[in-house]
Formats: sequence, C-alpha cells, structure tokens
Amino acid sequence: SEVVEPATTEVVSSEEATAPSAVKRDRKKTVFFTANVTPKKESATSVDGTGTALIENEKFCKELDKYKGDSDLLKAIHMLFYSTPGKKTDIKKNIRKFSGFPADAVKDDIVAKISSKKAVWTVTKLKAFAEMLGVEKGGARDVLIERVVDFLMCPSTSAKPSAHKRSRSTPAKGSSSKSPKQKRTKKEAKEDEAEGEDADEEAEVAEGEEEAEEVAEEVVEDEGKATNDEAVEGDAKDEAAEVEGESKGEAEEEAPAVEAAGEEAKEE
Repeated sequence: SEVVEPATTEVVSSEEATAPSAVKRDRKKTVFFTANVTPKKESATSVDGTGTALIENEKFCKELDKYKGDSDLLKAIHMLFYSTPGKKTDIKKNIRKFSGFPADAVKDDIVAKISSKKAVWTVTKLKAFAEMLGVEKGGARDVLIERVVDFLMCPSTSAKPSAHKRSRSTPAKGSSSKSPKQKRTKKEAKEDEAEGEDADEEAEVAEGEEEAEEVAEEVVEDEGKATNDEAVEGDAKDEAAEVEGESKGEAEEEAPAVEAAGEEAKEE
C-alpha cells in the first residue's frame, strides 16, 4: 500500500506578510561641472617701431646685462614698452627687440603715462634708464622724461654724448694712434686732486716769493736813491764850505791893506 505523506503548510510571519516588495532604484548619473574660463589673451611683445632695435645698440645691451631679469627697473621698462611686466625669463629678450613706439603713437601720451607713475618712475630709475640708452642723465624729472621719450620714439644705435661729460682734447696732427680709454678709480682721482692742490700751493708760494723779490728790489732801489741824494747833498756842503773858506781867506788878505789905507787917511 502506498504511504501518503501529510501536506505541509508554510508558515509566514506577520512582518513578512506585511513587508512591501523590493523595488530597484534608478541611480542618477553623475554630472561633472565644467567652468567656462576664457583664456587670457597674451599681450603682444612685438611693436612695429620706426627705429633700430635696441639689440643693435651695443652700449644698451652692455648696460642691460648688469640687471637681473626680475629687477624693478626692467619690469618698468617692459611695462612701458608692452603694457605688461612680462615673465622673468623673457623680459630681457623682449626689451632687446624693442625698436621704438608705433608711428601713430603720440609722444605727449607716453610722457603723461610716465609722469603719472611717480612711484614707479623715480628720478633714480629715470637716470639709470637714461644711462642705459646713452642719453644725458642730468636735470629734473620732467626733463629726463622728455629726453628718454624723444630717444624711444625712434631709437638709434648711438646717442648724443652727455653734456656734463668733459670733451676730450683732440690729438695732435702727428699722432697716428689713439690711446685706449682707461677707467679712473676713486684713488687715482683723489691722488690727482691732491697733486692739483699741491701745485696750487706751490704756485701761491712762488707768486709770494716773486712779490717778496719785487718788494726787496724796490727797497734796494729806494735805498740807492737815498744814498745818491745824501752823496749829492754832501758834495754841495763841501763846495759851500770851500767857497766860504776862500772868501774868508780873501777877506783876511785884504784886511791889512784896508787898515793901512785907513791910517793914511787919518794922517792926512
């Protein structure tokens, strides 16, 4: 006979019966933020000038090499040329390329631009810049600005020599070679100054000696004149005494004759 197994019933708890059916949640996609940054336009570091590029100016390049790329003076120059301070590694290169302001640039505007920035363009910086360009570095601030801008409007390979420098004497016609320029040290200048003072003192002493000799000659001459006058006076006295003696002798000789004549007159 077959064995019939009893039917089993599954017992479900009340929590499971009341629990909602699991629903799969849709995940939102990640949205990445992208900033709309407009790239900065790099300012032009080339200007179509009307003059010669400063790299052709040997003196300027020599003076430029004395400064570091991030010095305040070079930053100010770069800002004046290209309206940007520039990168440290490119400042000198860009400055050397400068060949003057554009033909349509107005000089008065550039002068006003420099004049308004007193903290940047001090008299000291203007003199240093003038020295680099080879122009005269003397005068007031306004004069320096005018002189520098005049040169930068149309740079050249050489500038006029400074007025305060003493002009060297022209060599003799017979001399064929010029002596090389030598830098004078402060010590040499002081020695020359001391020699000059000694020479002045010697000249004063010599002049005093000459004056003393002249005075002595005048004294001797006066003494000679006095001696001659005394001699003449002595001769005159001797002559007067001699004349007086002769007159006395003649009177003594004539006295006996006069007495005899008087006695004869009495007898008569």
